[in-house]
Amino acid sequence: MSFAHWIARRTRQLAALPRATITYSSATRRASDGPPIFVIGSTRSGTTLLRKILNAHSRIACPGESWFLYTLLQQVNNPHVAKGLLSLDVHRDEVMKNIREYALHTFEGYLQRSGKARWADKTPHYTLIGEEIVELFGEVRFLHCLRHGMDVANSMKDWWWVIDRVGEDADEATRIEEAARQWVKFTECADALAEKHPSLVHTVRYEELLRDPEGVMRAALSFVGEAWEPEMIDYQAFPQRGFGDPKSGDHGGIDPTNVKKYLAWPADVRDRVQRILGHQLERYGYTVEA
Repeated sequence: MSFAHWIARRTRQLAALPRATITYSSATRRASDGPPIFVIGSTRSGTTLLRKILNAHSRIACPGESWFLYTLLQQVNNPHVAKGLLSLDVHRDEVMKNIREYALHTFEGYLQRSGKARWADKTPHYTLIGEEIVELFGEVRFLHCLRHGMDVANSMKDWWWVIDRVGEDADEATRIEEAARQWVKFTECADALAEKHPSLVHTVRYEELLRDPEGVMRAALSFVGEAWEPEMIDYQAFPQRGFGDPKSGDHGGIDPTNVKKYLAWPADVRDRVQRILGHQLERYGYTVEA
């Protein structure tokens, strides 16, 4: 047998061997005591406030935005990436197993370092990949933070990525309209997730959280299977770290007056934005005050 033929036969033999999934050391990891908790919702909907309150719970470790799953799962859904992986004889189920193992390695490592019992995550853009997160982890718990779309648009209008979409020369009304469209996009994704997996999604209304933090958090904790702890409301007294809303540290705590900021808009701007948000505002029972 020639050397070339031997190499060809050996290559076929190696290709036929079963592939082992990559695993990571468990020495510095701690398995969560309950299903993963994901805080989702549009940017500027109060997700940072909710995650800081959760992180003040004695058993829940909820750091700042992790983001990495968004990029990884977007790539899994990219048809060009899928085609390229198939050329390597790598299929979606194998990719998802490895992403899951890497995600658990990351989150459980953080949980071990935190000294707590259960991990959570707050990344608003995970609202757009909720179905993939269910595919990845199975039994998860989503806390969907919902806020009046006009207040979200008012708060979001000066963010860099809104300006990047409409241009630096765009006037305020144009930025507000773009922010409103983003709120619709996120809430529609959350709606679709809740419709398909009603037992996995619980909505936390921002306005109700400001008005009745204990009542709202008792319901949210019951949904995720944890006990109420009064100290959570004083979340500023607990160490908070990680990426998120930079303004939240300036609030000094829960501010029940942080609503209806859109009333400062000119009437014509409110009318224009209401045409964008109208259906979703009505769906959630929000009104628009003059």
